[in-house]
Amino acid sequence: MLANLYFVNVNPNFEYLIKNCGGMYHTMLRKQKGNMFLHDDGWLEVNVPMEHSIVEKRQKEKLDEYKKSNLPHRELSHTRLRYLKETINFLKDHGRVYLVRLPVSTPMCQLENQFLPKFNEIISEAIAASDGYLDMTNENDTYLYTDGNHMWKESGKQASRKLAEWIKQRQH
Repeated sequence: MLANLYFVNVNPNFEYLIKNCGGMYHTMLRKQKGNMFLHDDGWLEVNVPMEHSIVEKRQKEKLDEYKKSNLPHRELSHTRLRYLKETINFLKDHGRVYLVRLPVSTPMCQLENQFLPKFNEIISEAIAASDGYLDMTNENDTYLYTDGNHMWKESGKQASRKLAEWIKQRQH
């Protein structure tokens, strides 16, 4: 969507709305009650029921969908991998660049590993180009997830603190 915009740094971005939102402007302008709230810092807070049975159902549905629709029809994009390295090199001119593999539920991680069993090896050039890599998947069971791959907001705070401490250690 950004490729069809001349102005990408205005707020609100009317060009984006006109070109990409298909006339649904009235729904964006009205305050809506819902389970999502976009904070000024970019955090999209999602409030959903976290009862075990409901979470389990959402996770099963997401896994089933990924297994059916994504896994059989996807392959590694070498273009995306190349652009990851180019993005790292570009950003290093402006500061430190860290790569982070966020945790996901254990079943989701197993599915990811089925798709790309040697993920860290595949991105090794990107890791080498960065200023550090934190793979948080060894802590998958430490966090709660709303649907298998999105952390519950309290777990997101916990993971963010861990990431901030990790970055802080590397800056000394």
